[in-house]
Amino acid sequence: MEKIARLTPFISVSPQLNETDLGIAAAQGFQSVVCNRPDGESEDQPAGGRIAEAEKKRPA
Repeated sequence: MEKIARLTPFISVSPQLNETDLGIAAAQGFQSVVCNRPDGESEDQPAGGRIAEAEKKRPA
């Protein structure tokens, strides 16, 4: 997973996450993910729907 920058005690930012990164982020204590990248912005980035589906499948 790419570098995560903590902006405040409650908000962090990172480069684009992929489906695998969601489990890593959860293990590090992150509870929510906001995907700001619009679909189709870059061909090498996952679609927002893929990230959302992967998050739903991740064990709580």
